[in-house]
Amino acid sequence: MLYKLSIFSALVLMALSFCDFPCDGYATKAERGKKAQIFKKNDIDIFKVVLVGDSDQKAFVSLSDIYHDTLPVPAKYIANQKNIAFKDLKHVELDNSYRAKLTSETKISETDTMFLYDYKYNKLAKIPVKQLKAVAYLTPYAHKDQTFSYSDYRIGFELDKNVLQQSLANYYDNVFVYLGNKNPFTQEKMQLVRWQQINAKEFPKTFSTKGVKKGNYTIGKHYKFKSANIIYYVQDILFNGRTEKRRLIAVDSSSNKIMVEKEFSTSEGISLAPLNFIEENDLENQWAGNLFKNKPPVIFGFEYHSFGCPSLILVGKTHNNIPINCDNRH
Repeated sequence: MLYKLSIFSALVLMALSFCDFPCDGYATKAERGKKAQIFKKNDIDIFKVVLVGDSDQKAFVSLSDIYHDTLPVPAKYIANQKNIAFKDLKHVELDNSYRAKLTSETKISETDTMFLYDYKYNKLAKIPVKQLKAVAYLTPYAHKDQTFSYSDYRIGFELDKNVLQQSLANYYDNVFVYLGNKNPFTQEKMQLVRWQQINAKEFPKTFSTKGVKKGNYTIGKHYKFKSANIIYYVQDILFNGRTEKRRLIAVDSSSNKIMVEKEFSTSEGISLAPLNFIEENDLENQWAGNLFKNKPPVIFGFEYHSFGCPSLILVGKTHNNIPINCDNRH
């Protein structure tokens, strides 16, 4: 459940939603500056797949999170929309000139390939970009009685919905997409995280708990999960008895080196995703493993977003998170 907050509270919580430890003001300005300098820029764009259309559904990959052309569709669909049927406004196949603008700005080549990887079933599909339709779809929140603008269109590639038949049954929830000339996915089966409750003494003592004991904040339960040579620890932080924050620490089991320290917080647009297999649930929110070639392992699935998109957490101190481009607009 999401809660309505004051503008100030929402901004504060959003600022805390993805922070590197120490959080809650423990890090000095010098420490934050040093961390910013050692982060490596990620050179990969990852997208999600959605189903679009009514009776004849298609799979669709929106590029609008990285494509910002002010005229992404022919002007007639905006200037003359009152004289065009709503069904023709909802779905526009782009001609060669508009397709060229799309590929040019997003730096996608017609000789590239779309790689679709289902990490749950460890299935990979490949489609040459030149075989994909460049299309524009109105946002699903659009209705025929309103006036549309260019920004109401999602721009991207359309493909047959049966490209990954097993994934379709799950609405492509577990599919990541990359467009380029080489497959970035390792195709090593990702692990569904199975959290186990642990004693509070097992949780790494790497930061002060002073900040969470003020007011009505208290420390909740603790959990861990081991994947290869990494141990993941989670600590719940309660506010008036309800989990409002969650801390994640990843430790190299051979060296005891801290690899990741993150804190997640609820906000107006973000809620905490329940942990897998806690209190006898069979959820599949958190996943971990080697997803990408030549990159550290990842872990993800700690937040639900009502708007905006989540990120993949790279398990390494010198790397940024990888945003998932999901075109989640309202």
